[in-house]
Amino acid sequence: MTDQNDSKGNLTKKVEDNRVSAFSDKLETAKENGLTPQEQGQLQSSINNEKNKAVKTRQQQLLNRVRAKPRPAKPKAADPFATTHTFSSVNDAKNWANATKQQWLKDGYVNYTITSNGQGYYVLKFIK
Repeated sequence: MTDQNDSKGNLTKKVEDNRVSAFSDKLETAKENGLTPQEQGQLQSSINNEKNKAVKTRQQQLLNRVRAKPRPAKPKAADPFATTHTFSSVNDAKNWANATKQQWLKDGYVNYTITSNGQGYYVLKFIK
């Protein structure tokens, strides 16, 4: 009888090892470029659905060792005051500068200039 229990124990261990190995393979594939939050969530869900406690524990330990992929930084919005703006009249340029004054002051600009470009247009440039 002891032999039968031992063989069942070994078989159970092999099945557990196979399931953990399959999970580990899935994890290796996912983490090659870093684990996205979505991939991490899917793997965690797979662990949560695991019925075998020993397999569940080993899978959780594997997942806990993997670092999540850092989220890419949000691209910075373009600075609308870093480039020049062209207007058909000095008044239009002044009006736009005054209308946006709170924003360009907040962005670190302290003044502006308006020059003629020789083609009949006026160029507004902000100064830091």
